[in-house]
Amino acid sequence: MDIETPEFHIDGYDDHTNLEGRHKRGVILYTRSHLNAAISHIAGEEKFEESLWCELKLKGADNLQIGMV
Repeated sequence: MDIETPEFHIDGYDDHTNLEGRHKRGVILYTRSHLNAAISHIAGEEKFEESLWCELKLKGADNLQIGMV
């Protein structure tokens, strides 16, 4: 069964997922909308199909990378 990402929407949160175009299990990461998180990539992530990484901009040039496996 195909899963549509709008099924997972929660008001006030952005949903980041690796489900697009896949027919397998995946992961979804919610961040508060005002944080403006964006999907990012790390070295070696291709070894873990069920992983997802996001980057949050902090003050100045600082960034925070968060992820789940």
